[in-house]
Amino acid sequence: FKLMIAAIYFWSGLQKLNPNFLSDTFPWLMQPITDHLGLNSIQHFRFLGYSFPLIETATGICLLIPALQKQAVIAAILMHVFVLVILSPLGHNYNPVVWPWNIAMILFVLLLFYNDSTYTFTEIRSMLHYNSSKFVLALFVCMPLFNFFNSWDSYLSHNLYSGNTSGGVIFITDAVKEKLPDYLRNYAIQEENQSEINIKYWCMQELGVPAYPEKRNFEAVKNSFYNYTNDTSQVYMLYTPKLKAGEKAQQ
Repeated sequence: FKLMIAAIYFWSGLQKLNPNFLSDTFPWLMQPITDHLGLNSIQHFRFLGYSFPLIETATGICLLIPALQKQAVIAAILMHVFVLVILSPLGHNYNPVVWPWNIAMILFVLLLFYNDSTYTFTEIRSMLHYNSSKFVLALFVCMPLFNFFNSWDSYLSHNLYSGNTSGGVIFITDAVKEKLPDYLRNYAIQEENQSEINIKYWCMQELGVPAYPEKRNFEAVKNSFYNYTNDTSQVYMLYTPKLKAGEKAQQ
């Protein structure tokens, strides 16, 4: 369990080391604060945009270093309190599914790390004798690395609020739009002689959570629109993959 929690912070922080987080996600997160401070006030907080990913990654590492565990627990709690306030009704009032997630993470770090006794290298080595530990090492510690090369799912790699996940927009002709149920037609935004449906926006409005950001999921959603036409050319999708490691954001 300790390895799981530490890995979540470690990879979640590394995922935010991308240009989209600094230019898009971080300014959005800070809006409930900067909106009260005037135009361009976000410039005063840019250092946090650079340091937040590093602090989160360092928290994951320090949770596994007995001498630094308590400091890491405090850092983790402060991060979660900040996120809770920003996403709560006091801030964006957004994505309520992550409110209990943040509360649960606070409880996890307190229970697992705050008053725990130190462990020795021998105890760590003996842990690897158990198959459950090997699965944790593979799924939580090793596999998230492959997401940086788009070879492993983002949400299985703790890639949350990084500004760097895949997206999909479905385009349909007016003939297809006319056949849609009323509740679905409301999400089809008219653009000249066709309409577009942003899958993420649709999912947020219907369920209060983002769509699972993988191409196979977006393709399945797109294919469901074929039920409203015999001509598949009347439905197509613009898929935007996440940036791979080292790639620059497109202007």
